[in-house]
Amino acid sequence: ADILLEMGPDQEILLDNLQAMKLVDEDAFRKRLDDARAIGDVHKQYVLLEIAKETDAPLSENIRDYLISLVTSEVERLRTRAFGIIAKSDDGRMLRAVADSGWNAAGANSENGFEAWYGSAALIQAGKFGHADGQGIIERISPQLYGHAASILGGHVARAIASRIDVSIQRAAGLDSGLVAPSIELHAPLGDWTHPLRFSVSDRDPPGNDPSSSRRRLAETDTEFQERHRRNYDAFLAFRDRLTKAQAHIVLDHLALNDFAAIVAFAPEMADRWYELLSSLSKT
Repeated sequence: ADILLEMGPDQEILLDNLQAMKLVDEDAFRKRLDDARAIGDVHKQYVLLEIAKETDAPLSENIRDYLISLVTSEVERLRTRAFGIIAKSDDGRMLRAVADSGWNAAGANSENGFEAWYGSAALIQAGKFGHADGQGIIERISPQLYGHAASILGGHVARAIASRIDVSIQRAAGLDSGLVAPSIELHAPLGDWTHPLRFSVSDRDPPGNDPSSSRRRLAETDTEFQERHRRNYDAFLAFRDRLTKAQAHIVLDHLALNDFAAIVAFAPEMADRWYELLSSLSKT
């Protein structure tokens, strides 16, 4: 912990390093946090909250009070990390604080999307323990966690989310023929909801594993390789932006297989309609 606390604000803290840490001593953690708060050191508070989130450090009542105060903090980095800790908790006071805060993912302003993710996860956790209304949660969370919400909350929440996915698919299918999906593959490694999902893009494998295409790629310079991947990434963002403007972007907001299965279980008739619709679309 001391090594991480000595790192400057411009130095990146790797998730692997945080996850490799052993459980922090409760008294030592509380003292470090008290010291950081006493001198108003936002960076050290941020680092300590990251450590607490990744090591599931025990939380005293004072620390819980501090986390509750951060729910409405103007400091986005601290607010986001507080959401991340609360999302893994079953503490009623903290969950109610998130539910009652009026926070909405639509108003989250972090460039990396972390606040929208962790705040949404905390709201879903509040709903799980009965501290927030399920229908109200849907209106406040990021679409990226629709699948998680459906899996955790089930029932009318899952059906309401299925309806939103249905609208998104219908809008995507109804877009004009000038919208062509880029010839790329989207890779989204499976993870758990405790961390935002990230994706990468790559060229789609040529039909029949064309050896000449493989040779061309092997002969690329580093500059050519970077340029090809930049084009793929830009093409995906442009395609996603078009879907977003048409309010059809949910089809690209990652749904884990088990989450999608939970949605289908509560809305099988919609799933049948999606299958028929997508099967009827031209593959070109």
